[in-house]
Amino acid sequence: MAIKRVFVQITYRNAWHIITQRYKQQSTKTERLEQELPAPGRGPKRAQYQDKEEVVLWMNTVGPYHNRQETYKYFSLPFCVGSKKSISHYHETLGEALQGVELEFSGLDIKFKDDVMPATYCEIDLDKEKRDAFVYAIKNHYWYQMYIDDLPIWGIVGEADENGEDYYLWTYKKLEIGFNGNRIVDVNLTSEGKVKLVPNTKIQMSYSVKWKKSDVKFEDRFDKYLDPSFFQHRVAVCCICFFVILPLNLVGTILGRNLSGQPNFPCRVNAVPRPIPEKKWFMEPAVIVCLGGILPFGSIFIEMYFIFTSFWAYKIYYVYGFMMLVLVILCIVTVCVTIVCTYFLLNAEDYRWQWTSFLSAASTAIYVYMYSFYYYFFKTKMYGLFQTSFYFGYMAVFSTALGIMCAVFWGDIALDEEDLKLFHVDKAGDWIKQSAEEGEHST
Repeated sequence: MAIKRVFVQITYRNAWHIITQRYKQQSTKTERLEQELPAPGRGPKRAQYQDKEEVVLWMNTVGPYHNRQETYKYFSLPFCVGSKKSISHYHETLGEALQGVELEFSGLDIKFKDDVMPATYCEIDLDKEKRDAFVYAIKNHYWYQMYIDDLPIWGIVGEADENGEDYYLWTYKKLEIGFNGNRIVDVNLTSEGKVKLVPNTKIQMSYSVKWKKSDVKFEDRFDKYLDPSFFQHRVAVCCICFFVILPLNLVGTILGRNLSGQPNFPCRVNAVPRPIPEKKWFMEPAVIVCLGGILPFGSIFIEMYFIFTSFWAYKIYYVYGFMMLVLVILCIVTVCVTIVCTYFLLNAEDYRWQWTSFLSAASTAIYVYMYSFYYYFFKTKMYGLFQTSFYFGYMAVFSTALGIMCAVFWGDIALDEEDLKLFHVDKAGDWIKQSAEEGEHST
């Protein structure tokens, strides 16, 4: 905990120096550790193993499955530690330290390509206090997370019977590890050995390891963690883009060029602001601003669910290229909507277009923040003041940043287009005024 507080106050290089010193103190294999540590400016090197070389199983966190934000240290539950007390290297990297990840050694003896038959690694002396802790975890569907060579593994603590009267703890961890050459590319965990929780008894914890050759490439080993629906919604968004947006843009362009006719400026430009004529309620700036964010939000609505899920749930977001495509679509839609909103306002002879142009693009953030309320109440199990304020505080920052980005970058593009149009209106007004003065002088 002390090292995490130091990270907030020092520079990147000082933080790197502290972690390096910590590694050197915890292991005599200094040269190997310096190779595994990520140097500033580049990521960590992935481990390559020799036969019979040590493979470390790290225990990370435990918490309710439906609430990712509520996590505790794995050994905050009365689990026992394996018999192996020391390891040759530690896992912690700079990124993990900055994120507050504190991995703890499981104590299990695992070696590369060395199968382990089912064996007991520790024993839990189950008194009433420990049983109550496990029962609470099982009632709240606690899951735990582990790591082997940076690959995450999830397992469930236990389960209750149908009547909810008896509770059982999974005591046997069956690990199947896939390797390709000298690298680990796949890890699977099967929880077995269901034992009823009875006070004042002893529970033996056991494990086994099975190594198997895999055809999975090392660079593709994280693909199994992707949500299949990611690829399904790609098709949906592409269909919307190619069969709805593009045809409408094409038809609008053709009709606009053929039906627009000659420019017909609605009014002369005057230095004295003229009274704004009465107009229908949906032409008011406030209404235009509120309606302006609907289409941009609709263009990113599907993607928002997956981004939120990667933030607040157990999903891993990996389709960054597709997210860039959605960002481009958002940019185009925001520019077009801003131009249309400004046109409607000017067409109603309302000259208050500057902030309307800005806010109609920024109003997308309002709908994103409103969607965060739906996601909080229907898609998460968060509760309490801290988790609620944490969630909505971060979503407010995210929505504000998105609104400023839409308004400043893309709304400004549309605003520049409107400035150009108004420049021509100003020039036309000056030309009309000058022609009228010359006509009066001739007369």
